[in-house]
Amino acid sequence: MYKKSDLVTFIGPSFADLGQPFPLVYTHTYFESVLIEGDNNIEIEPSYQCMDEKWFFDLEKQPVIQKHEGWNIEKHGNATGKIIG
Repeated sequence: MYKKSDLVTFIGPSFADLGQPFPLVYTHTYFESVLIEGDNNIEIEPSYQCMDEKWFFDLEKQPVIQKHEGWNIEKHGNATGKIIG
């Protein structure tokens, strides 16, 4: 589809994630950098925290934010290019 239409899509946080009452700084930082500021040359770093909960089922309960250990690398190497999803 991309090759024929040159259609750019959005693969990222859902609008529920962006509007949550307990936002993760990492999510908002990259969202703003790419979609609001238009930066298309970024290096993605791992987040230092994560949240593995369906927080939106109970908006009064603050989700547990856990320390994130970084990338889980399956095979080491380097790559450059456009990410197309």
